[in-house]
Amino acid sequence: MGTLANGIYSRGKSSPGDGIEQCVFCEVLKEEDGPQNLILHRGVHAYVVMNKYPYSNGHLMIVPTRHEKDFEALNPDEGAEIFLLAQRSLAVLRGTVRAQGFNMGL
Repeated sequence: MGTLANGIYSRGKSSPGDGIEQCVFCEVLKEEDGPQNLILHRGVHAYVVMNKYPYSNGHLMIVPTRHEKDFEALNPDEGAEIFLLAQRSLAVLRGTVRAQGFNMGL
């Protein structure tokens, strides 16, 4: 479950029946990979997904598979995989869209 703030779903904890929208990041994991869900890669602890409403060419998100709203609450394996996927994603973007610079946010 998540909340909708400024058009972006968060992965905050909520309880059933509280009227809060389903978490888009959890819901997309239930789908088969393909153009409809924009997942490019599924890892053990995280996945890479294209942004449905990108700010720029190559706008990707690396999302932990476990529903957790606090980055500091991720375990070491989850954090390590997220940063490994970030490195691999940068290499792919550099080769495919000829990106000369990157902006990463948490």
